Amino acid sequence: MKEEKQDELKRKIKLKQEELEDEYYAKRKEFSEKLDLFSQTNHDLSQMYNELNFNAHQALKEMQSEPEYFTSAEQINQQLQSMNYEVYQTKRRKLLNEWEEYEEDYRKQKRNLEDDLDSIRRMKDGY
Repeated sequence: MKEEKQDELKRKIKLKQEELEDEYYAKRKEFSEKLDLFSQTNHDLSQMYNELNFNAHQALKEMQSEPEYFTSAEQINQQLQSMNYEVYQTKRRKLLNEWEEYEEDYRKQKRNLEDDLDSIRRMKDGY
């Protein structure tokens, strides 16, 4: 293979490596933002449930309700929070799994490009 052609191939591979790395960092930033937003939304929902429980407790207190109504209101709140937590954990795990799959694919592509570059260098060196 002519040296000029090898140099051109090396430039193309290096360009692909740069593009791959740029894409990786953009996706990593996007993933971090999604995860932060997801966590913040979960936190906001938890706060909302706590406020709702407090307000329900206050309303029941003002109406001089029987103790079983307080218990029912607290159980409903606990069920809502539990359901919210389960959904959050499931969705969070899915998001993390998707990121792990992407990272694995990224590393594979990066290795392949490095192998291609090494192969061209060896040809140039006569190995």
